Amino acid sequence: VQTAVSDVCHQAKAAATIKTGILWLDGILNIRRGQLGIIAGRPGEGKSSLATQIAVELASQAEVLFCSLEMTPQEIAERIIAQITGMNLSRITCGLMDEQDKREAIEAVTNRDLNFCRAKTVEELRAIASARLAHGRIKMIVVDYLQLLRAIGKVNSRNDEITQVSQGLKALAMDLDIPIIALSQFSREATKETPQLHHLRDSGSIEQDANWVMFVYQDKDGRHVRIAKNRSGPCESLEVIFDGA
Repeated sequence: VQTAVSDVCHQAKAAATIKTGILWLDGILNIRRGQLGIIAGRPGEGKSSLATQIAVELASQAEVLFCSLEMTPQEIAERIIAQITGMNLSRITCGLMDEQDKREAIEAVTNRDLNFCRAKTVEELRAIASARLAHGRIKMIVVDYLQLLRAIGKVNSRNDEITQVSQGLKALAMDLDIPIIALSQFSREATKETPQLHHLRDSGSIEQDANWVMFVYQDKDGRHVRIAKNRSGPCESLEVIFDGA
């Protein structure tokens, strides 16, 4: 206990939290080492884009490991280029970039340390992250998305499997002393009403294990980002604009 208290007292202010680069979020969401954070949303409503934006911001300072079983590295790279340069995503995906566009794209990512992997289990992710941590300066892991990871061994139900995955990600974050942001889908019930924590798909363990939970969703009043759980600060909501192009 004395060692932990001493570490708290002597840590640099800038090192205490990890910034997302989104001023509103950084004002209320204190992302810390060893935390598990969840970004949840319905398909196509922006959760991957928000996670990528955070990863790209942090990758300008340290290595970020992006584990995706939903998109290929090329698909993620296309989104990154669009976000950083402002190019239209369809122009990039259709191969319509001219030489100037290509130079801008390469220059934009040159100083960003973002790496990809396709770990299928938490144990595979642990092995990859531990190796990179031993040889680099990895500062965050992003998992897209939690429900695609699989448990090892026999489990009795889908709920038990997701509980194992969620608890494994939390343990991994604490053991490696880096934050993990995992994306999560909502259950179908969330399409009928404003999303709540119990709408996190397949397991109540996700809500329990997470240090913070962020919702990205759209309703008749617009598109919103809402902090639904926050152990280190308030829970707030903000109406946002999503530029899909």
